[in-house]
Amino acid sequence: MHVLTEVLPGLEGPFDFLDLGFPRFTTRTGRFVAAGDPGMAKGAAASLKLRGPTPAAFVYEEDASEAERSPEDPEADFKGHEEFGGELARISAVSGPELFSAAIYLIKTLHERNVTSDGKWIYTRLRTPSVDALRELVADDTRRALEVRTTALRDTQSSANEVLVDGNVIGEVFFARISP
Repeated sequence: MHVLTEVLPGLEGPFDFLDLGFPRFTTRTGRFVAAGDPGMAKGAAASLKLRGPTPAAFVYEEDASEAERSPEDPEADFKGHEEFGGELARISAVSGPELFSAAIYLIKTLHERNVTSDGKWIYTRLRTPSVDALRELVADDTRRALEVRTTALRDTQSSANEVLVDGNVIGEVFFARISP
């Protein structure tokens, strides 16, 4: 998730709320750029809004090339280390840079195990009221306990999920199911 490791660390804060949304799926490469005009977010594959004394907004600017898929399984590091129970999943030791990749993997796998429906679950949004804590977690290599909990499931089409690190809620991740 480039925005958490590349954009967020370089921003001057404080920010009291982060909303990272992916309203449109894309396979194109690109980068996050400052959105001077709020209208830039319309039609963008992704947008980042930061609320605080000096709010900031970014949009994902796509280029013409397709993103290359890694031949390696990006979830391989997490497989076999997870525990599932009902609407809850956890990994006991994950470092900051991989926290959100692990959270996405856990939520997607939790839905695939618990929800009977055709289609694929995709990550659509991250919201957190603790931007500074998130920034520190992502930059920290300390291994921490990660837990995800499904808090709402709407007609097997979308979900809201809490993300907890060392028992503290750090944000919500939203998913949607797309048809095959």
